[in-house]
Amino acid sequence: MKSAVSELKKIDEKIKIIDRFPDGVFSFSTSLNNKDFLSFLEANPPIFLRHIHPIHGVLFISENRWAPDTVGEFITPLGKKIKPGKKTSVQARRIPGEYDHTLFSYKNALDPILRDTFYAQNVVQRPEQIVSIFVTPSTEIDVKNSNEYEMNPESPPPWKQVALIGISTPRENLCEWSGGIVRFSKEMGVVSRAEFKLLEAMEIFDISLPPHGIALDLGSSPGGWTKVLVQKGLYVTSVDQAPLEPNVAKLPGVRYVQSKAEHFRGEAESFDLLASDINRDPVKSARSLIAVAPFVKKNAPFIMTIKLADKNFPKLIDKTLETLRESYIIKGVKQLYNNRDEVTVWGIRK
Repeated sequence: MKSAVSELKKIDEKIKIIDRFPDGVFSFSTSLNNKDFLSFLEANPPIFLRHIHPIHGVLFISENRWAPDTVGEFITPLGKKIKPGKKTSVQARRIPGEYDHTLFSYKNALDPILRDTFYAQNVVQRPEQIVSIFVTPSTEIDVKNSNEYEMNPESPPPWKQVALIGISTPRENLCEWSGGIVRFSKEMGVVSRAEFKLLEAMEIFDISLPPHGIALDLGSSPGGWTKVLVQKGLYVTSVDQAPLEPNVAKLPGVRYVQSKAEHFRGEAESFDLLASDINRDPVKSARSLIAVAPFVKKNAPFIMTIKLADKNFPKLIDKTLETLRESYIIKGVKQLYNNRDEVTVWGIRK
């Protein structure tokens, strides 16, 4: 959360943190108007801030009301924020606790209203607009003295829950996924959590893989990334000093090379994709990518994780990216949901 707040303050030094919730969630106010704020955010893409949504309504839910129905009743007054006929997703989140309803209950309550009143196409993925709902027992937002928020006047304290509601586009939210959380089902045969990191990177960065292409996977053991790439239809040269998990090593299309990444040698411009999840100092990992750059086709995509073991990680990230720029063009840097103590960088070979 600290890093995300720092990124916001680079955009607006007058950013004010209002509420701090579990799991790194917080509410804030900015001195900028919405258009300027988003423009600055796009010009300075955040690494650690994964998801935001505006607060257009603050709904106090009394003890005798069922939250999803109450939120449903409040959507119509917010109708001026909703564009009719759009693919619309309802995304609900809440702080941990015991509730008398599920998050899916909000979708069940709101979808018919959005469809019948605003002619919305109810979707889960690839929405054009999003109705975001965040539920908490309390809030520090001073709605009575603010013109920025709308509130329901019929539910004075005491209340059991407060719903913060906003309508926006995926672009305005930085991500089309609720809370910036990209989840994948844990199927049988998962080699490691690393598989989800690669799948999320391809989803968030919208990376297209060359059909039947040849990939180079550095620091591949135990083989999670190699497995994903093979399943996506690529042939993979998998490089690591440690062996691959046997079920990965025997997959059709996998060639294992026991070697340090920087010592690997291949044919000039023979690889359509470069992937690296090397567990070592990021700058040294970047130098390994420079060493193998001659074997990667020009304009071919690369994906790399930067391990944040160093406490001064902003400087570490900058130095790693500076090293990579010798042979690669950086397209994006992000701490993904499945990253933990690392960030993912992607780009193309110069």
